[in-house]
Amino acid sequence: MASGRAKSEFGALLDAEIRKTLDLTPSAVTSLSYDTDMQKCSRVLLLMNVETVRRMKDSSERYSFRAYRQQAWSLEHIHAQHAEGLTRLDQWREWLRLHRQALADLPAIDAAQREALLHRIDDAGDNIDRPAFQRLARDVSVAFTLVDASAQAGSHSVHSLANLALLASGHDSALSNAVFEVKRQRILELDRQGAYIPVCTRQVFLKYYTDADAQQVHFWSAQDREAYMNAILSPEGGVGAYLQTEVPLS
Repeated sequence: MASGRAKSEFGALLDAEIRKTLDLTPSAVTSLSYDTDMQKCSRVLLLMNVETVRRMKDSSERYSFRAYRQQAWSLEHIHAQHAEGLTRLDQWREWLRLHRQALADLPAIDAAQREALLHRIDDAGDNIDRPAFQRLARDVSVAFTLVDASAQAGSHSVHSLANLALLASGHDSALSNAVFEVKRQRILELDRQGAYIPVCTRQVFLKYYTDADAQQVHFWSAQDREAYMNAILSPEGGVGAYLQTEVPLS
């Protein structure tokens, strides 16, 4: 493709090839779902990470495809609203341990509510059964879910691209089913250890995409999802430059 072509011409051909391979319009991107479009979601997020690094000003950094290839990656919910996929006692205990730790440090909820949940987790012990775990997990998840009264009914669902990020696979299922704050703490811990974290995943958990005056650092709200989706669709740092033109309705 590059033979006999100027650099700008070759770049335009590559852009066209990416656009053809992605084969998505802006509305199609907003409609992507974890349930039915996992491969397309992963492609969009990988492209967004590459573009974010490529467009960094005053930086010679390039996207590390080598670091990306050296480990397996999974498509993860930024905020998981339920833990129904956990079926074993060891998973239930680990999920409760992770969320107890985060709950103890959560200043944004009523102190009495926090103490009541902490006591329920402590009382659950090592012999909790599935129905009891599901009731407790539901109540704990509610405490970590910011209710946005201004959110529209059509806001992005829990399975939409606006609630997904690339994370290294290999962590246990309890963390995979965790709420935003638990994952945020884990990302910060991995970052301190020098682990490779895709740039957009780091920015999601650091609330990079949300306006400063709208941030609730411990929660992933409808407003956060909307800001994240706008960043994904952006032609500058997102994938907007590689999307097909919308076909007008006849």
